[in-house]
Amino acid sequence: MWFTDNIFLFLLVSALLHITDEFVYPGGFPGKFKSLISGTGLGINNFQIAFINILFLSLCVFVLIYGNSYPLIGMAAIMLVMLNGFAHLFASLKYHEFFPGVITGTLLYIPLGLLALFFFPLHNNGKLISVFLAVILHMIPFFVIIVNKNFFSNINILKKFKLSLYFITALRIILAFAFIFPSIPKLTGSSFTVLSTDSPVGFFFECLKGSGIYWQFLGVMQLITGFFLLIPRFNTLGAIIYSGIILNIFIITVSLPFYGTPYITFLMLCGGVLLLLWDYDKIKCIFSNSD
Repeated sequence: MWFTDNIFLFLLVSALLHITDEFVYPGGFPGKFKSLISGTGLGINNFQIAFINILFLSLCVFVLIYGNSYPLIGMAAIMLVMLNGFAHLFASLKYHEFFPGVITGTLLYIPLGLLALFFFPLHNNGKLISVFLAVILHMIPFFVIIVNKNFFSNINILKKFKLSLYFITALRIILAFAFIFPSIPKLTGSSFTVLSTDSPVGFFFECLKGSGIYWQFLGVMQLITGFFLLIPRFNTLGAIIYSGIILNIFIITVSLPFYGTPYITFLMLCGGVLLLLWDYDKIKCIFSNSD
């Protein structure tokens, strides 16, 4: 299909037009965005705004060159601009005023994303993963905003917003059940995959299952970690244990031919890092020199 064959070119062209819309004509995005951010108690400068846009354009160029080889990343970039388009539209509607970038965001970004959801040659699970990956990528600007000398103070500011609290709560629940459900086959001594032992991944899981008590130990730790993430009193401990386990799992999925699984485990690892940052006030004593 002509559209899908050139979709990454459309993405780059749309991105360039959107940046022109924001910074050249009609322009005014830096001032409007600074005003919006300052209302939350945070701050951003021109260098940070430029850095965010350079990262974004670099992603667009990357998927133009390698998007066909890495369709999941390409789809995630398209979902990213669609989310950006909705964000501009939401800001304009909420504040009842023109928000720089809303024109190209509405006329280019949103239609491009919706068309990609229907016509881009990627299975439905892959499209769902790309949306989650896009959400993570869309958080990079906010990460850039809070990364300064007042990093952890800015995190405490974010804790005052209900949306942030809802997001962290939902993240804990998702990550908890992502550990609880896979723990059941391990506890019962069942196989975790239907893959043949002729494949490296199938052979790997069969060896783990054959270890007996270690296989069940993995299940117990995943189950405990999942429940810790669900119980407020143990949330921080759960985040610490979870991050160690998921880092190990991520390295495994990268080391063996798991194909799309590393994308999922990477997102789960990012989730663990977010939980650790959120609870930094509770765990900073580990890094303190005081008695």
